[in-house]
Amino acid sequence: MKIIIIGGGPSGLICALNAKNNSNEITILEKEQEVGKKLLVTGSGKCNYYNDNMSIDKYHSYNESKLKELINDKDLVKVKDFYSNLGIIPYIKNGYYYPITKDSKTIRNTLLNECINKGINIITNYKVDNISKKNNKYIINNDISCDILVISTGSNSYYKESNSYDLLRKLNLKVEKPLPSLVQLETKKYNFLSKWQGIRSEVKVSLFENNQHLKSELGEIQLTKYGISGICVFNISGLVSKGLDKGKEEVVKIDFVPSMSEEELYNFLSKEDIKVQLEKIINIKLIPIILDNTNNIKDIINRLKYFSLEIEKTKSFSNSQVTIGGLSLEELTNQFECIKYNNLYVIGELVDIDGDCGGYNLTFAAHSGIKAGKSIYDKN
Repeated sequence: MKIIIIGGGPSGLICALNAKNNSNEITILEKEQEVGKKLLVTGSGKCNYYNDNMSIDKYHSYNESKLKELINDKDLVKVKDFYSNLGIIPYIKNGYYYPITKDSKTIRNTLLNECINKGINIITNYKVDNISKKNNKYIINNDISCDILVISTGSNSYYKESNSYDLLRKLNLKVEKPLPSLVQLETKKYNFLSKWQGIRSEVKVSLFENNQHLKSELGEIQLTKYGISGICVFNISGLVSKGLDKGKEEVVKIDFVPSMSEEELYNFLSKEDIKVQLEKIINIKLIPIILDNTNNIKDIINRLKYFSLEIEKTKSFSNSQVTIGGLSLEELTNQFECIKYNNLYVIGELVDIDGDCGGYNLTFAAHSGIKAGKSIYDKN
C-alpha cells in the first residue's frame, strides 16, 4: 500500500513514523529545502514541545463541541510518551517541556533520523498544486498516485505563501476562515507609544469586546511603538482576531500593578510624593505617561489598574505563531480521516484547532499525527 504525506512538519513526520510498517511504502513531499523548517524556530529555537498543564481549555476552535471529541487529556499525555520513547530527554521549566539541549534541532533531527531509519522516503522542493481522486487512488500534480493521502501542509502562519486551504476547497471540504493568532496587537496611534517602546513589565491584561469582558491573562507584556506584545497578549489575540473580523470593538485594559488592590495602591501612593512612590512599583519610563495631565490620586490609580487601549488590528500571518480556522472539524472523524473521502487524512495546523502559548500547538500537531498514523497502520 502506497502512502503519501504532503508536508514534512512535525505532524507529517510523526504521522509517518506511526503509520510505517513492513507492508507499506511512505513518501513525504515537502515544498521547502528541508523538513521541519518551522519547527526549528519554535519556542525561539528552543522548541517548547509539551506542557504539564494539558487542559482542553487551552485549545480553541470554531466548533468547540467537536473539538472535545478530537482531543482529550489521555491522548495528549501519549504525546509526552511518544517523545520519551524516541529518547528525547526533557528540560522542564514551570511545566514547559524543552529538549535538554534547549535546541529545536534536537527534536527535528530525531524525527528526521527516525524516518530515515524506518525507510520513509522524503522528497524536498516539491510543491503540490493539485489533488484529485480517480479509481480509489489519489493523484498529486498528475504524476504521483497513492492509496492513502495525508495533508499536513501547515497553516498561513510563518509561511510567506500557502495554497493549503485552496487544496482543501478544491476537494469540496469546508474551511473555516483563517485568521492570525498568537500575534502582536496594534493599537490606535496614541502619542505615548514612542515613549514606552521597549518596556517589559509583569501585568494583567483584560480583553473587552463591545464593553463585555472576555478574558484576562497574567504575564510579561512588551510595550512597542505599534502597541503591545508578549505571551499574555498572544493568548488573547485569537479572540481579538475573531472580534475584529466581525466588526466588534476590541479594548485591552492593562493592570500594571496586579499584586496590589486599589485600596492598597491608595494607601501606598499617599505615603510620600507620588512620583517617588511610582518609581518603586513601575518602570520609570511609564511614570510620565501615568501622570500625564493629572495629579489626582484616583485618576492615577485608575490608569495604573485599567490602562485602556483600543485595538485596531493584529499583526499579519507572517508574524503569527498559529492560525485560527482551517479545515472544519465537521469534516473529520476522530482519527482525522475525512468523512467524505476514505483514506484521506488532514492533520496538524491545517485543522481548525489552535492552542495557547506553551507547547500546546506542537502537542496538537503530534497528537493528530499519532492518531492518523495509527489509523493508517491498522489499515495495512
